[in-house]
Amino acid sequence: MPDIFTKKKRSELMSRIRSEWTKWERTFYGEHPDAVPHPDWLPFRPDFLLKGRPVFLDSSFWHGFMKKRQFDRLDGWWQDKIIKNICRDLSRNFFYSDLRIVVLKCQRSNRRRKGAYRLSGWRLGFG
Repeated sequence: MPDIFTKKKRSELMSRIRSEWTKWERTFYGEHPDAVPHPDWLPFRPDFLLKGRPVFLDSSFWHGFMKKRQFDRLDGWWQDKIIKNICRDLSRNFFYSDLRIVVLKCQRSNRRRKGAYRLSGWRLGFG
């Protein structure tokens, strides 16, 4: 499916997308002020460090939480991008599980109201 915007307009729109301190991150930090934001000394650069645990805030679209029908409608470039994100998430999970570190992963559905999130703890690894 061709893009509905010109290359210049698409570039302008994409440049406005923030990678840090999004509304969702500000909401999370407001509810957890003791969290350390964007600890760049940790592998895979988590969004926060909360009580010694890395926290990743993953939106449903960018990390592949969608129906197959929706995924199939995406352009090939976007499908590749999302598959790479999923592979990076898996390698991140295996890395932290080898260290026996509990990872907190938040998933926000794009269909929920803005700012809503679900915090779920994963026990990665055994022993």
